[in-house]
Amino acid sequence: MFGQDNYYILLDTLEGLNAELFYVRDGVVNDYALNFSVPVPAHISELYFIWQSLTGMPLPYVVELRVSDNEALVAPLLNISHTGHIPVVAEAFMVSLSCSKAVDAEVDVILNLNISLNKLANNITTLTFRRKKICLKGCNILYKFLYTFMYKKLCRVYQA
Repeated sequence: MFGQDNYYILLDTLEGLNAELFYVRDGVVNDYALNFSVPVPAHISELYFIWQSLTGMPLPYVVELRVSDNEALVAPLLNISHTGHIPVVAEAFMVSLSCSKAVDAEVDVILNLNISLNKLANNITTLTFRRKKICLKGCNILYKFLYTFMYKKLCRVYQA
């Protein structure tokens, strides 16, 4: 908890699920949500987060991405800098998770976000977001997603 002050809000729009998951709301970190590894289906390749500094000033941050399998998942991309400031108006940032299609795998994706609430007091909050990205080998993901039981037959037909 950050006391009675609201420093920032951060939520995940959970594309494909038509839901929102708040990680920080009313100055309270949702530890339960942060400890859960959210599955990301094969057909989803972009994650969107919405954030906003509620202090009236941008808050400094540093972000880092790690993956457990570089063969299955191409290096993830952010559409924000690895260091910068959380905006004072609500804005979205995106993480791109593109599979290589070289192997079938469940890839652990870790996004660490360090937020400086007070540099002089060395008051830094670290938020760790966990995702489990499903990557599928070869054939068009749509066919695997919709027709799993016929996958091998479809791949032979469309790869010929």
